[in-house]
Amino acid sequence: MNAFFHAFLYRRIGIFAAIRAPVRWAVIAYIGIAVFAAFGTLALMRKKVPAIAIVALAAIDLWFAPRWEQAVPTPAPVYRWL
Repeated sequence: MNAFFHAFLYRRIGIFAAIRAPVRWAVIAYIGIAVFAAFGTLALMRKKVPAIAIVALAAIDLWFAPRWEQAVPTPAPVYRWL
């Protein structure tokens, strides 16, 4: 929160004054990632890579989704007694 980039945006751009939690900076990071992905796609398109190849690469990237483990909450016997 005390870094140069946050202080600069906080003073210069009014909407950044509303960002009080550091966690909200993740949204700004995701926007940056999306912009860089668009630039990479544009660079591939300029090299005459077919659009279907770019879509296939994106599908392969998303194919291996993480496996989320879920905990099944079982109430303790004392709660049933109460």
